[in-house]
Amino acid sequence: MGMSTYTVNPVEKPVEPQPSKFENDLFNNKAHYLAFKARWKQLVTSGELKPSRWQFLLYNLLRNTDPKKGFTEPTNQKKLDNGYMPYNWGYTHAKVELHWKTNSPVMLAYFNGLLTEEMMVAAEARL
Repeated sequence: MGMSTYTVNPVEKPVEPQPSKFENDLFNNKAHYLAFKARWKQLVTSGELKPSRWQFLLYNLLRNTDPKKGFTEPTNQKKLDNGYMPYNWGYTHAKVELHWKTNSPVMLAYFNGLLTEEMMVAAEARL
């Protein structure tokens, strides 16, 4: 039997984590953003707010995440075979609803000043 030769990689130094830079121009600062997220969580978990599709779309836009997150294309093959349209209508309808509800006083009231009409308009402009 021959001897195998192994090469040993030098030990890499661990990379020091850099302080994360808060990058969201819709909020005043990171504390404002975190307060908004906490309020959203409180509203949804308590059942005080049962978010509709346009509200989830707004939430995605405010957080700088993919606007389509949570919206899926239909995949049920039986439905597709029977003529169900393979378009993401939930997302499409959410965009239309968001356009008409960007000045929703009810939505603004839920957030006690953490969300403004200007923020909603700016978020919609990201689409």
